[in-house]
Amino acid sequence: GPYENLWVDGGGVAGSAKALTGSTIIGDSLVLDANLSANGFDIAIAGNWYLQAGSGNAFIPTTAMVEFNGTSPQHIAGTEPTQFHNLNLNNATGEVILAASSAEVAGDLLLSGNRFVVGDHELILEPATTITAETGFSTTEMIQLNAAGTLTQRLASATLSKTYPIGNAGAYA
Repeated sequence: GPYENLWVDGGGVAGSAKALTGSTIIGDSLVLDANLSANGFDIAIAGNWYLQAGSGNAFIPTTAMVEFNGTSPQHIAGTEPTQFHNLNLNNATGEVILAASSAEVAGDLLLSGNRFVVGDHELILEPATTITAETGFSTTEMIQLNAAGTLTQRLASATLSKTYPIGNAGAYA
């Protein structure tokens, strides 16, 4: 159902697991203080995403799509890396910022008129990950890295050829 803010709490039980029972719309922020399985259901979030430290706390994406669709810059933050299956960056301001140490995408990464600002952090792509842009890669639809930021693609074979939409503030390569 629709929530303004959603806090998933394990009640002090390390590694406590929760699961979605339907597609979820979050009007502001999501805080994960426990394991959360998407259970095959999509999440639309208009605020920030926080995955807090804890023994075994994780987002278990299954095959779900997480869509960032806010009207101000959104952050993927917290003290633990987040794994996504499909990730759609559809923010009205054109910016989703990685403010955690790393994030991982296993399926599709869709830049819907957005920059994914990885900054000085790490974005990890699994072998099957595809990156697409709604209107074509440019300074408004790219992965933005700073000097210490990294983009890592795990490979299924040594002969894989990929093009990456990488740039920095104001420049696209």
